[in-house]
Amino acid sequence: MEDSSVTPKEQIIYEMLANAAERGDPCPTNCLLAAAADSTPSGVSAYVSKLEAKGLIKVQRYRMSRVVLITDTGKSTKTTHVIYMKGANRADQLAEYIAEGGLLCHSHSVLGCSPQRVRQLWAQIKQGLGWLG
Repeated sequence: MEDSSVTPKEQIIYEMLANAAERGDPCPTNCLLAAAADSTPSGVSAYVSKLEAKGLIKVQRYRMSRVVLITDTGKSTKTTHVIYMKGANRADQLAEYIAEGGLLCHSHSVLGCSPQRVRQLWAQIKQGLGWLG
């Protein structure tokens, strides 16, 4: 991308989004983008909106995630939807997310809990399946 109207922080965010799209990974979280761009999660939301307004990306927003299309390449980040089953607990939601191809390392942001809680849930799921380790 060669656009002189893009700020350095927008450039960092754009490159991270473009790299995730190139690999077919889920969209990086605002926390991850904020750490890379020396910003805040709410600041990242504003930068993403600015990149969208400049026509560099298109964004589909969901309840707890987003999919970003890079307009130059036509590639997009992976969809990370969690099916919220009525009465389902977080372990069930995590199992459904993983079964649908979600990555364990991204599941905390999709489920809205801490990475430590995801590790506990994953251990619970493995134990329930009789997996060792």
